[in-house]
Amino acid sequence: MMLKKSKQVLAIVILLVFILIGISSCFGQSTPQEQLYDKSPFTSFRDVPGVTAQEIADIEALQREYESFSYGMITSTESFANSDGKIGGYAALFCDWLTELFGVRFNVVILPTNVLREQLDSAELDFSGNITPTPAHLERYLFTDVIANRHYMIYRLAGSRSLEQIAAERPIRYAFTANAPAEPAVASVSEPGTYEPVWISNFDEAYQVMLSGEADAYIASSIADAFFIRHGNVIAEDFFPLIFNPVAMVTANPALESIISVVIKAQRNGGDTYMNYLHTQGYQEYLQHKLQMQLTDEERAYLARVGTVPVAAHNTNYPLSFYSEHERKWDGIFFDLLDGISALTGLRFEVVHDEHTTWPEMNELLISGAAAFAPLVGRTQEREAYYTWSDVLLQRDYYALISHTDYRNIELNDILNERVGIARGTSFAEVFLQWFPNHANTVVYDTQDLAFKGLQRGEVDFVMSTQLRLLYLTHYQELPIYKANFTFNDYIETRFAFNINETILLSIVDKSLSLINTDRIVKQWTDKTYDFRAYRIAF
Repeated sequence: MMLKKSKQVLAIVILLVFILIGISSCFGQSTPQEQLYDKSPFTSFRDVPGVTAQEIADIEALQREYESFSYGMITSTESFANSDGKIGGYAALFCDWLTELFGVRFNVVILPTNVLREQLDSAELDFSGNITPTPAHLERYLFTDVIANRHYMIYRLAGSRSLEQIAAERPIRYAFTANAPAEPAVASVSEPGTYEPVWISNFDEAYQVMLSGEADAYIASSIADAFFIRHGNVIAEDFFPLIFNPVAMVTANPALESIISVVIKAQRNGGDTYMNYLHTQGYQEYLQHKLQMQLTDEERAYLARVGTVPVAAHNTNYPLSFYSEHERKWDGIFFDLLDGISALTGLRFEVVHDEHTTWPEMNELLISGAAAFAPLVGRTQEREAYYTWSDVLLQRDYYALISHTDYRNIELNDILNERVGIARGTSFAEVFLQWFPNHANTVVYDTQDLAFKGLQRGEVDFVMSTQLRLLYLTHYQELPIYKANFTFNDYIETRFAFNINETILLSIVDKSLSLINTDRIVKQWTDKTYDFRAYRIAF
C-alpha cells in the first residue's frame, strides 16, 4: 500500500515538473538557440570550421603586415557619424566582430560613392560592405556571401497625395538614381506604363524633384533613409512587391583573399545568425541617432536632466494596459511601447501607484503632476484644461455595449429599456449619459472591472465599454461567452494623455513613437490569446 502511494506521489511530482517546464517555456524562457543568437560562434578565425593551414598562415602574415584594415561605406542607416564623430550602425558592429575574429582592427571609413569605388578599385581601400554581387562586380572583386539584404523603399513628402490616387489619374513619376540598380529592379516587377522615371544623380536632387513636383516619390534602398533625416518631412514606405538589394563584403586586393574565404566559412557555420543580430542592433543604433538628430536643444537638455518618468497605468484596460495577476507585473501595449521609448531615449518609466488604483485616483495623480502621462484618457471638453494628448494615433476603439453571447441582439431603440452598467468617472459613463440622459436602468459601479463582474453575476444585461475592452473578457480572462452586442459609430482614439505641463516630454515621446512599429505591437496584442490552465493546475 505504501509503495502504491509513493508511486502516486512520484507521478504527481513528475506531472508538476512537466507543467512547470511548460510554463517556463510559455512565459519567456529562452531556448539554447535563442541564447546563442547574440553571441559570436567563434572567438578566433582559427575556430572556424574548414579553415585551412594555408589560410591560417596567410592571415598570420597579414597580422604582422597590417596594423588595421579600412572598410569603406557610404553614409547610410548602416554607417553614420554620431554627434561625437564616432561611427555607428551595422557596419561598425560588423567591423568590431571582424576585429575580434582576425586580431586586426577593421575601421569604417565613410566616403562618397564615387570615391569609395575609386579607392576600392585601386586597393587604397582594403574592403567595402556596399557592393552588390552583379556579374560585372563578380569579375572585379572577391566577394563573401551576402552580409545584408536591403530592400527597396518609396520615399515621399509627408502630406503629399497618395500614390494610389495619382495612379488612378496618370503614371506615377518615380525618381531613380542614374546607373543604380533600383530602376531595373522596379521595372522587372511593374506593368509597362505604370510609372515614368525621373533621373537624378544624388539624394539632394531626389529631395528637390519631390519638392518641386517633378517626381511624386523616390525609390531607393532602405539605407537611403539616413539622407533624409535633416529634412524631417520625408516618409518611407515599403515598395511592393518586395525587392531586395543584397550586398557583400568585398576586396579588390588578391592579397586579402584569405580574409574573404574565412568570412564565407564563418557565415556558413553559424556566423550569418550572429550577423543578423548585429544588423538588428545596428538599426536600433540608427533609430537612436535619427531621434537625436530630430530633437531640439530643449529636448536634449530634458533627457540629460531626467532619468525616471512617473507614469500612471490602467489595471484592467486589456490589451492596452493591465496588471497581470498571473505573472504579477504590468503588461500590455503601453508597456511594450514604453520599452521601445526607453531603448531610444534612455528614459526609464515607473508606475507610481499599485495595481488596485481606481480611475478617479489615477486622474488625481495625472492632474497634480505626480504622474506625467497615461496610456489613455478619454478626450472631453472638461479635461482639456488638465491634459494634452499625443499626436500619434495608436488605434480607434469603437464604443460598444457588451453582453452575454446568448443575449438577443438589440437595436438602438432597445437600449433605453435595458439594464446597463457604467463605471463611475470614465469616458464610457460620460458618453453614455450624454447620449441617454433619461436612461432609467443604469447601474453605476466604482470601476470598469466591477461593472464587468456585475455583468457576470447578472446584475446588468450590458456594460458600456468598447470593442477592445471585450478582449479583456474573451482573450485574457478566457471567457468566450461575451460579445459586442451593439457597436456605436463613435470611437475613442487611443493616444497617450499627458499632464498639461509636460509638453517637452510629449514631444520627445511623439518623436520616439514615430520611429517605433506601433502597428505591429498593437496587432500582436489584439491577436494574442492566453491559456492559464497550467497555472491553475500547478498553483
